[in-house]
Amino acid sequence: MVELCVILSLLGILALGFVARQQEAKAKSGRVKCAGNHKHVALAHRVFGNDHGDRFTMSLSTNKGGTLELVGTGSVISHYLNMTNELGAPQILICPDDRTRTMRRDFLPLLSNTNVSFTVGLDSDETLPNSFLASDNHMTSSLPRVRGIAGLSTTDLAGWSQRLHGGGGNFALADGSIQMSTSATLWQQVTQALASTRTNSHRLEFP
Repeated sequence: MVELCVILSLLGILALGFVARQQEAKAKSGRVKCAGNHKHVALAHRVFGNDHGDRFTMSLSTNKGGTLELVGTGSVISHYLNMTNELGAPQILICPDDRTRTMRRDFLPLLSNTNVSFTVGLDSDETLPNSFLASDNHMTSSLPRVRGIAGLSTTDLAGWSQRLHGGGGNFALADGSIQMSTSATLWQQVTQALASTRTNSHRLEFP
């Protein structure tokens, strides 16, 4: 009887370990897929820029085919809807782990902020390769958001909430590279980005 109890206990421990490993693997898989979607989004921005004088949609006037005048209106999705040809499919606007957003398979009827997981880097520029182009929307900041816009600075304690990716997060830079960071390393990366762009802050618009 004692031996049976020991065997059952060991089986229980093994089962718990298996479930934990499965959950960890699923979490890692979701984050990697999210990073892949960021890669597609960054590529769409860069293709748009190549066709519009090296200007991203959020820094180009609506008179010239961009969405500059829509900054601060609360409609982050407008920046992405202006790049439907470059994006190809709306699914890539969603992080697979983001349960607060709804994935859509078609651009019509028109999408809303509920169909996008990623921010838009308003100060990103092709000539500033380390500037923030996009990020996961669970980035936190010690500075208040104004009309959905938050500024990152060297004095701001930016980080990631625990809502996604185990407290880590993904973001894209203007050079098309994708970074996977923790809260501990995000501030360092913000500092490096601002140093290379010679600006005091960098604005992100949140959906």
